Amino acid sequence: MLRKTILKILFVQEIGLILASFLWLFFRNFNSVMNQKILEQLNPFVGWNIDLKIILFGFLGAIILFLTSLFVTMLYEPMKKSISLIDKLILEKLKPIDFVFVAILSGVGEEMFFRGILQNEIGIIFTSIIFAVLHIPRKDLWVYGLWAMFASLYLGNIYSYTENLFLVMLIHTLNNLLALFLWYKFKNKLIKENVN
Repeated sequence: MLRKTILKILFVQEIGLILASFLWLFFRNFNSVMNQKILEQLNPFVGWNIDLKIILFGFLGAIILFLTSLFVTMLYEPMKKSISLIDKLILEKLKPIDFVFVAILSGVGEEMFFRGILQNEIGIIFTSIIFAVLHIPRKDLWVYGLWAMFASLYLGNIYSYTENLFLVMLIHTLNNLLALFLWYKFKNKLIKENVN
């Protein structure tokens, strides 16, 4: 796939999740919307709390998630292989500037839909299973899907405890930024060239 194609697919996917979130809220709250309470009922950002403490927790949460993924990747060979295949399929075709776009869009779109909407409807476990399945681009990358399920459970529990959608969006975005930039910079040292 070409870089532009990958970016278009990611853009459509994440914007689709954001639109699905608004549609879900619209139909879930249809009567209230029709009674002119549209701004209250279509706000997926209810419960946002943004202050220095939340931002620091966001950085800490992202670092914990990133270090856990690094630890798993270094110690578990099937995870190394999965990450290496994802690199060949997608990441090596992107430029470093694309990582910012990808990290922000995925952090906002995925958290708005999976935590802000789906988790409230079907719970953490089923949301995490769906999140994992949607993060398996090919059947031979099922190990990456397991990692995505763990990450979803982690983010889901943080959201359940704090009810702060901004916090999980921040953690997700920062984790993706860290992972993408550090992978780009150190992938030859992290994954041996002979991994297929």
